[in-house]
Amino acid sequence: MEPPKLPQELNQIVDFLAYKARGYGGKLQLRELQRFKSDLIEVPQRWTVAHASARSFERQCLAAGLSPADTDDLVTLLRRAQRGERMRVTSRFDRGHRYDLAPDWTPPDQNCSGDRH
Repeated sequence: MEPPKLPQELNQIVDFLAYKARGYGGKLQLRELQRFKSDLIEVPQRWTVAHASARSFERQCLAAGLSPADTDDLVTLLRRAQRGERMRVTSRFDRGHRYDLAPDWTPPDQNCSGDRH
């Protein structure tokens, strides 16, 4: 049986994380993991098992192009949050971070050169 699909808001967050990883050679930076952890802490209702099963989340991460290692790190944090484990954001700059992407946000085109016309 296939896991249920993630809500659009969570798909956008996964796409955003994959976009950030592509900017660093396919490796998610520690700061992005800290920001993800902060969102798990700050907006727990977004990450409940009913909204984000670990299997659905993992599948979406891999489909978005995140590496298996980064996906594993994100899924581990998600599972910890869903179990109610205490987590702490170590970077004071990233504490309180919440993803607030526009409803129509999509990753910029990977093929563009970055030039503005």
